[in-house]
Amino acid sequence: MLGFLIALHLLTYGLGLGIKSKSRPARIIVLLVIGLIALNGSIVTTSHIYKETWFGFGFYHIPSVSMSPTLMPGDVVLVDSWAFNAHPAKKGDVVVTRKEPQGVILVKRVTRVKEDGQTRWIYIEGDNPARSQDSRQFGWIDSALIIGQV
Repeated sequence: MLGFLIALHLLTYGLGLGIKSKSRPARIIVLLVIGLIALNGSIVTTSHIYKETWFGFGFYHIPSVSMSPTLMPGDVVLVDSWAFNAHPAKKGDVVVTRKEPQGVILVKRVTRVKEDGQTRWIYIEGDNPARSQDSRQFGWIDSALIIGQV
């Protein structure tokens, strides 16, 4: 939203652009391009609040040490939600998944995969077993609950 407000300010006042040309059309084109870039950034940023992924990608914050040393608390990871459209999750993949029934979001590594008829199940574990709540406590997870791959 801040980007949109800055773009609006630039479009309204045209300050700080370093445009040496006095021609009105050049100034309007530059202002329009800057405004569109800022507007695009603000749309993507604010829409992330309401949507897990945007155009197949999303950002997730790592809140705990369960995946250390691979991922540390405070890290932000880019998640590809379309990664498993072409192929299913396999052993070794780091995934973002939802744990039912609470809908808790987890970032873990797939350590085992099994199929039961139509359903594909994954067993997920943190890289730091002493500090991870994972499939060792709550069991297998339906792979349909995977949000994406880190």
